[in-house]
Amino acid sequence: MKSGDRACVVTFSDRGNLVCSMKNASNAKEMAELSKSIDKLSPSGGTNTDAGLDVAINHLNSNSTSNKRIIILLCDGDVRDTTDEYIRCNKSTPSIQCFTVNVGGQRSNEPLEVLASKTGGKYYFAQNSTAIIDSFYKIQSDTLEDIDLTDMDNDGVPDTFEIVGMRLANGNIITSNPFVPCSDNDGWNDGQEIGKYKVKEVEEKMGDKTTKYYSFIFNPKADPRKEDTDGDGIIDNKDPYPLVPQLTLEKMYANRKIKSNSKNAVNIEIEDNTVIFNINIKCVNSMGLENTPEFRKYAGLVVSGIEKYWEADNLSGSIYDFEDGIENIKSEVRINDFTNVDVKNKQYIAVQLDLTTKEFNEIDAREPVCIPSYDDWMPSSSCGIQLFKKPLYKDVNTGEIDAYTLTDAEYEIVVAHEFGHAFGLADFVYVISENEIMQPKISIEIPEYSIMRLRASRLNDFVNNNTQVWANDLEMILEAFYTEDKMKYEGGYNGYLIDASVVVKFDKEPVILNK
Repeated sequence: MKSGDRACVVTFSDRGNLVCSMKNASNAKEMAELSKSIDKLSPSGGTNTDAGLDVAINHLNSNSTSNKRIIILLCDGDVRDTTDEYIRCNKSTPSIQCFTVNVGGQRSNEPLEVLASKTGGKYYFAQNSTAIIDSFYKIQSDTLEDIDLTDMDNDGVPDTFEIVGMRLANGNIITSNPFVPCSDNDGWNDGQEIGKYKVKEVEEKMGDKTTKYYSFIFNPKADPRKEDTDGDGIIDNKDPYPLVPQLTLEKMYANRKIKSNSKNAVNIEIEDNTVIFNINIKCVNSMGLENTPEFRKYAGLVVSGIEKYWEADNLSGSIYDFEDGIENIKSEVRINDFTNVDVKNKQYIAVQLDLTTKEFNEIDAREPVCIPSYDDWMPSSSCGIQLFKKPLYKDVNTGEIDAYTLTDAEYEIVVAHEFGHAFGLADFVYVISENEIMQPKISIEIPEYSIMRLRASRLNDFVNNNTQVWANDLEMILEAFYTEDKMKYEGGYNGYLIDASVVVKFDKEPVILNK
């Protein structure tokens, strides 16, 4: 119905009854009254169609306008010849088209067919309630030029469609609220969700014959009645595929209590497919050298190393750990640097930067880092990280100590690896036999050089072949925060097991060699 159109409701059983007088389509209150009167209808009594037609025609005549006049006669088909009565009531006024809908009963009904034919209308058979809606759609298609395009809530969908229903390509018919722009409160108005409509030819099988008619077919982006059409936990206006269920990290871990308190030195949040690392750090120096240019430089490298190597594209979920369907996994780093701040009652990772020659002279042999509290790791516990500008290595065979000064780029990578331990990740171990090295499927590799700088007696050929130096498996991090337990650590043995200083998840258990 369009602006200026009017409609009424007449019932009939043993006699005719005007249930709702003419209501104007331009008046929202009147249209609500009309809709309410239809909702209250229920079958009773006989089928005196003459009485119903008499009341309908008289009411149309007493409310005469220049509008085209139509009667839709909906009944169960148990009627006698109504043509003479219709013509008698209508003879002194301009013609009123009558569309007849036979609900149930026999498909063929001569009185209703004749009435529709002689008044310029059409006859429809509806076997059930769904077919009744289809019949009204067919009537709508027969009068396409008269479709009311009034859109009182400005949602892009004419009120006629929202009330009567919108036919989808699969044949389903849905309705929406004509009085509010967004029926389901998902942030999209009904027009955005139901999409554009086209007039298409539709076929329907009737007995041995196929009839064709034209109807409005909508191509929906989402269901205007549902906030989350596909039920995947993502509201339609935030869902890239609102008709296809999407699995996200947030949904996957919704029922798993990730033990991550915002007061902790390291805590994580999950938003859609993004893992957010919230990290509190404070760089310190045992010699009180925090204000020197060198200290400030390396403190800056600590921050940049974490940001570069724990962010976005450098991290992933292992292809065999995350469930199928989770895509575009990302990470985000948010660092709160307390290095130059006097903090109390704050949990943070204390990063000790050992930069002086004196401190090196007191060390027998060290890897770049030690984390004293790692064996007791819990998400709620702080840990200390000790970083060396010039790490020392002790040859396992000769006892010779070898020192190598890290470049700034190498230093950042070492920092990134060591922060993996703050997330509960243990060092991954390559298991080495005479001719074989087991490697995980998922890895982050450093080409051309090895940060660990293992010398010839520690398998130099292997070292120059892309040594991994930090973790890239988000699933392991989430698992650590879920279980409150660090990932399994495989210790070295006589140089045959090399601590490659990276954590990734094996798709099978490593082989431990005893030699």
